[in-house]
Amino acid sequence: MNNRIYKSTTWQHGFTIVELLIVIVVIGILAAIALVSYNGIQERARDAQYASEVNSVAKALTLYTSDGGEFPDAPASVEVYLSNYPLVDIPNEVLAKFHGEPMSIPGYVEYGYETCGMPPITGAKLSYIKDSDGQVVTVKVGSGC
Repeated sequence: MNNRIYKSTTWQHGFTIVELLIVIVVIGILAAIALVSYNGIQERARDAQYASEVNSVAKALTLYTSDGGEFPDAPASVEVYLSNYPLVDIPNEVLAKFHGEPMSIPGYVEYGYETCGMPPITGAKLSYIKDSDGQVVTVKVGSGC
């Protein structure tokens, strides 16, 4: 009779509570970093959109005045002049955002419009407020500013 003692080796499968907690903490840290980065990206994207819209209107005003017109005398007339101008393809919702002073609510902006010079008006200042740092950015168009 051969008496052999067999040692049974059983492997327990799974993770310990410490390993699970470490993984949860690491995932939480990565999620917090991603969330902070995402908010900054949104603000910079809105700022880029605002700059693009203001530059588009500045170019449209330059085209309009080079055809013999003069700069619109009031913020409300920016929409009137440029929406009927055939060489400009700027949505009316963008043109409707031009007012006397720039205003910014996170996620929405109204652009400033100010004329330069006495009649005939030879220039204009377009402005907006950046979401990322609240700084006012001004784009000058024409020679009168």
